[in-house]
Amino acid sequence: TTAAAGQYATSILIVSIILPLFRFRLIPEALHSTMTVSAINDETILELPVSSAGQSLWQNIPWIEIVVICYFVGLSFFLIRQLVGLMHLAAMIRTSEKEMVSHSAILCIIDCKIQPFSWFRYIVVSKDDAKSNYFPIILRHELTHVERCHSVDRTIFDLFACIFWFN
Repeated sequence: TTAAAGQYATSILIVSIILPLFRFRLIPEALHSTMTVSAINDETILELPVSSAGQSLWQNIPWIEIVVICYFVGLSFFLIRQLVGLMHLAAMIRTSEKEMVSHSAILCIIDCKIQPFSWFRYIVVSKDDAKSNYFPIILRHELTHVERCHSVDRTIFDLFACIFWFN
């Protein structure tokens, strides 16, 4: 069921990216009445008054550029935040006591109190959890995450969260 949940979540991600590319007309567009002008010549066009009074200050602001800049500032912020988190994670793994638990996983035991988690082939637990009676259950749970490559899913979802930060 966990694999099915992962596939379901990945499918939702793909649909949420593709769906906005299609145009749906749930409400019919109102018919616009058109007015035909049949008596326009070169002299009439030259006599038409030109007025800039209709333009407001808001029309002169480069909205597209502002929105693009805001998007990339937000994207940069969230990507940097993600990278800082990954560097913190790498430092935590690097300074931990390591022990091979299977051909595909390495157990990392750290001094600070944290919730057990896995990251690619590393399973990170606190010393208290490693000594607890529940450790075999914790280890089996995290080994399942490692075997099913859930870190790849998590990395993809974190990347998309950075890209679509405005949501």
